Amino acid sequence: AAPSGDRTGKKSKTRARIVAQAARLLRSQGLEKPAIDDVMAAARLTRGGFYAHFENRDELVAEALQKAFEEAHKYMFFIGEFASSPKANLHGREWVEYASRHYLSEEHIREAIARCPVPVVGSEVARAAAPVRDVFTANMRFFLDATTRFIGAGNRRERDRAIRLLSSWFGAMTIARAVNDDALATEIVEACKRETLREWDADPEPSEPKKKKATRH
Repeated sequence: AAPSGDRTGKKSKTRARIVAQAARLLRSQGLEKPAIDDVMAAARLTRGGFYAHFENRDELVAEALQKAFEEAHKYMFFIGEFASSPKANLHGREWVEYASRHYLSEEHIREAIARCPVPVVGSEVARAAAPVRDVFTANMRFFLDATTRFIGAGNRRERDRAIRLLSSWFGAMTIARAVNDDALATEIVEACKRETLREWDADPEPSEPKKKKATRH
């Protein structure tokens, strides 16, 4: 018989494979559609093995949603393999410009598997089980906390700005991915990007030091 440590390690890897495939399906189909059979088939496993890893579908969906959010956070906030990227040092307007262009991109509109789960699952979460809503809520807090840090020093005004900014981005991408008119979808995200930077330039962050004019002595 295989040592218990080997069995535990294999089971952990199998569970991770199931979660990864479920996360991929959630990012393309939403919370309600992927059936257990679909997830297990995508992981190249039989349905019979599902209950060796999960109590029920809600437990799987909660873990899969967390996995989907972690993938989105890596790109937006330079976590994991992206931590060494030069972009990890962006702050204030530079980060806002980068993040808006990355999130509100043509590629994100067209992706069959969305890079961020919010536009795909957002309208379904209110009907989801408590563990799924807990995951969504925790990740919304993470989005807001991280955005507040990247745009400024983290005061109340900057957190309000982060809430407005993310609400605008999430809403624009949700609509752009939902409409069946490519020109309209592009118009929506391009307008949101322009307004994001226009608002910033009209009211720059208070913690961003202003450049002093040189004086002659």
